[in-house]
Amino acid sequence: MGIIRAIGQAIGGTLADQWLEVIEADDMSDKTVFTSGVLIRKGQNTKGTGNTVSNGSIIHVYDNQFMMLVDGGKIIDYSAEPGYYTVDNGSAPSLFNGDLVGDVLKDSFNRFKFGGGKPVSMKVYFLNLQEIRGIRFGTRNPVNYFDNFYNAELFLRTHGTYSIKITDPVRFYTEVVPRNASHLEVDDINQQFLDEFLEALQSAISQMSVDGIRISHVTSKTRELSKYMG
Repeated sequence: MGIIRAIGQAIGGTLADQWLEVIEADDMSDKTVFTSGVLIRKGQNTKGTGNTVSNGSIIHVYDNQFMMLVDGGKIIDYSAEPGYYTVDNGSAPSLFNGDLVGDVLKDSFNRFKFGGGKPVSMKVYFLNLQEIRGIRFGTRNPVNYFDNFYNAELFLRTHGTYSIKITDPVRFYTEVVPRNASHLEVDDINQQFLDEFLEALQSAISQMSVDGIRISHVTSKTRELSKYMG
């Protein structure tokens, strides 16, 4: 069971009339992290319909999307490459990796793949592979900063924006996305990432203090700061 790439010449041609259904990602903005597939028939997008797919259905994947064919929470197949794909219960998983690191994806897939048997209720989900920018942050409390120049314990606050990018979508789906979710915006899950970001930021600032960087120079050391956080 898996997906196979559909013949390009058949898109919009006579073979298209034989497809049981065509499924695409639901509304995906630049802040959308995860969304379900929705059924589209003859160009009419019937939002709100079920996303259960059948053998022979067509799935349309756009640029910067990661598509997963899922049954009972387990992944049957996936594609990180744009195009049209036919659901084929008789085929082995194709695993179209696109520009993502194939070994990382395949390792995650092998851990969370469908365990065999006939699929009962296959569904399609999409993850956003674009870098999601402009996520605001700020330290809740002042950060201690010992400045050797002044020989004093000082304090600073930080605020700004950061970005996230999904590099292992299989692992992200299995570890971050709630099992009953059908759509997630970055704000829905940002608290977890924000806490981790602020923890790394405060550790990096503390290390800059240990290394003797004056507090007045911190704002001009953004590249060094990113290295400390890395």
